[in-house]
Amino acid sequence: GRHLAPLIFRDAFQRGKANMPMNFGHQMASIAHAIVGTLMSAWNVYHKHLPRDSLLGYSYPIALQLSLTVGYFIWDFFATLRNVEYYGAAMMMHATMGLVSFTLALSPTLMGYVPYYLMFETSTVFLNMHWFIEKLGLPRQLLIANDIALLVTFFSVRLVFGSRTSYYLAYDLMAHKASLGPFRYGAIWSALILTNALNYFWFYKLVRSAAKHFRQRDGLRASD
Repeated sequence: GRHLAPLIFRDAFQRGKANMPMNFGHQMASIAHAIVGTLMSAWNVYHKHLPRDSLLGYSYPIALQLSLTVGYFIWDFFATLRNVEYYGAAMMMHATMGLVSFTLALSPTLMGYVPYYLMFETSTVFLNMHWFIEKLGLPRQLLIANDIALLVTFFSVRLVFGSRTSYYLAYDLMAHKASLGPFRYGAIWSALILTNALNYFWFYKLVRSAAKHFRQRDGLRASD
């Protein structure tokens, strides 16, 4: 996709910056993982492939899903590290946290929570679509519709559903502190806090970005 896209969308890539092919490849990998991860999560939850012990139990179908996710985050970590000056500290933190958390889950730890957290990727689909619509110069109406879907899914999946899931995980952590040991206990708490902090930070950024787009649209209407 990274090499074929400049031929298909030649005008868009000529207008774009030098790093657009690199970013296009990253966005393609991210949206592919988001779609597959969301579908696998829904499948595992619907068919009740969750372990009896959500914190320390094992499930083969979820282990398969985890293996795919860990593979993605290994690639994401090094791709982000190689271009950290472009992606920034928040994305580097996300890649690091994702790699550590999901690798740790294979121990097994948190397998019962993995499908729920990977459902966060529902909003990632629309986040990536925003980039494609904007960079490829697709109709503005499509961008507005996508941004509305992004805000709704991000708020409902990451903030509402995510905060609820984090509450139950925090309760489980405190109840099973002795079983986890200091390293796993501290690592999970760190990932839990950082995940929720990043979700609220990114939602704030999304709302600001959406407001900016609507102001620009109103400004164009006024000038007409």
